[in-house]
Amino acid sequence: MAGNTRSEKSAKNLLFGILSQFVTVAFTFIIRVVLVRQIGILSVSLNGLFNEVIAMLSLAEMGVGSAIVYSLYKPLAEKNEKKIVKLMNLYKTAYRNIAFAVFGVGLCLVPFIQNIVTKVDVSDNYIRLVFLLFLTQTASSYLFSYKSSLLNADQKVYVVSVVTTVVKIVVEIINIILLVIFKNYIIYLVVEILLIVATNIIISGQVDKMYPYLKQKDELLNVERRVIFKDVKNIFVGSLSGKITNSTDNILISVLVSTYEVGVYTSYSTLVMGLRRIVDQLDAATAGSVGNLVAGGDGKKCDRVMRNMTFINYFFGSLFAGCFYCLSSTLVRIMYGEIYTYSTDSMMGLLVILAIAGNFFITTLKNPLWRFMAVSGLFSKDKNISIIGSAANLIVSIIFGLKFGTLGILVGTTVTYAIQIVLKIHLLYTERFNMSPKGYFVQFGIYLLSGGFIMLISKFICAEIVLGNLYLDFICKAAVAGFVPLCVNYIFFGRTEEFKYFKEISWRYIVKIYNVLGPRLERFKRKSLINRRGVQQ
Repeated sequence: MAGNTRSEKSAKNLLFGILSQFVTVAFTFIIRVVLVRQIGILSVSLNGLFNEVIAMLSLAEMGVGSAIVYSLYKPLAEKNEKKIVKLMNLYKTAYRNIAFAVFGVGLCLVPFIQNIVTKVDVSDNYIRLVFLLFLTQTASSYLFSYKSSLLNADQKVYVVSVVTTVVKIVVEIINIILLVIFKNYIIYLVVEILLIVATNIIISGQVDKMYPYLKQKDELLNVERRVIFKDVKNIFVGSLSGKITNSTDNILISVLVSTYEVGVYTSYSTLVMGLRRIVDQLDAATAGSVGNLVAGGDGKKCDRVMRNMTFINYFFGSLFAGCFYCLSSTLVRIMYGEIYTYSTDSMMGLLVILAIAGNFFITTLKNPLWRFMAVSGLFSKDKNISIIGSAANLIVSIIFGLKFGTLGILVGTTVTYAIQIVLKIHLLYTERFNMSPKGYFVQFGIYLLSGGFIMLISKFICAEIVLGNLYLDFICKAAVAGFVPLCVNYIFFGRTEEFKYFKEISWRYIVKIYNVLGPRLERFKRKSLINRRGVQQ
């Protein structure tokens, strides 16, 4: 019975998670199009730039959430309400302190923030006001968001997905109307703050109803706190590395190239973020028991599971990366116009798009490795790898960025991934799995070559499609970009154990989702039939 409950929760999380991400991605694109057409590229450039600045300011949070959520798994499984209350009270206090810390540090940056905005014709006071609103939005998110982590640990993420989706649809429609009427970026940011606050308040209310015992007051012993914050310290360094790798590109582009270039780059990176959110949902659905698996200590079984998960990530990563490389410029041209695209007639433009696609593919492919490392207990050694990768990223990005602009900065990110992947694979296999990493290295290398081949062959075929109509070109290229990866992957890997596992787990989740939706659809049909009969009578 418990297994069925976990299975139903897993299916709900996957279904509602994917639907929520589709809605989020769709509104991200719609809002961006409205911003560009109603206000101009500067609003989009500042959006991309300040989002990364705020991400760097949020360093205070890194490690706290992961460590406390990890600590919640066991008491939730044992229904130890007293321990859950203690952990959530610690979480609440920590996040409120983080909110004040982020806001305080951000206020110190306000007088100087205009210095990273280059080659734009707006006043310093306007830039400071925009940054202050971004800062307020982030700080306010910490006041209630800690409660959603309890739902995450208890495999009830679907509750967060439903609330987030409904509130986002309502608020973003209001925001689009206001943008069209007033054409004011400040009003847009204020409404975004209200969106964050409304979402967190509603989720907080849901959590209070589902876990009424949270109203109790109790605190952890000092010994228990020290154990948690020891993990926080080690996780922090790894998280810091991730922030430096993933949240500095826009800042470096703004400083080394121009702030307007950030707007062009984010036309593509927004597409990548949408694809990444979908892939992350699919990856999470296949990795629910990694922590228990690693705790069991069976290295060969861990190796087999990680190989299967890596193939699933490879499959979707190669499909989406190939589609992105072939379709992104056409899609950006349709949504925003010619001036927001990298020229596909120049080698530099093609290389920038290839670098974005390649980094997305590598990011997707490394997901299982990062997931296993997160539960391996190797935090103290892993942080050294993170430090090396972060240092390489900044050095290479700055040196190459000065010489090659955006392309050089993206190459710095690629170098970071390469260093960290090699070192993490070696550490995980030798220290945790007690196996030689050679086999996994070979598999990973084959996937990299195959993914690169798929991107290049898809682009080569799509380049020959010139029908004279932008929309027809896009439709035909989309068909090619989707068909080529499916064919290549079936030819290359159709007989492997990983492909067989992928087919099996795909069918399993289809059945699970049907079991979740089936009864609801039947009830809906019965109600509709009763209503029609009532109307006829």
